[in-house]
Amino acid sequence: MARIIARDARLGFRERGSDLSLHIGIPRATVTADSAHVMVGYRQQITRTGDLNFYIEENQYLFARDAAGWRYVRRVFVRHGDGGCVRGR
Repeated sequence: MARIIARDARLGFRERGSDLSLHIGIPRATVTADSAHVMVGYRQQITRTGDLNFYIEENQYLFARDAAGWRYVRRVFVRHGDGGCVRGR
């Protein structure tokens, strides 16, 4: 499941420790006999501007167990928060 989530094109990893780093966390995961629901949170806070400038998003990834292991089913948008400067980068 982690490999599938990591391939999500939206992640766009950046240099570790940079103020442009995208922090990814898994606040909760529920696994049953034949399905898994994994909540993934993305957070970014740009500190160099001196202004309030942040981005937060949570998505739930749904998986189903099949003969080959875990199969990705879909991603469900949960919530989004964005504060600060106009986006565009």
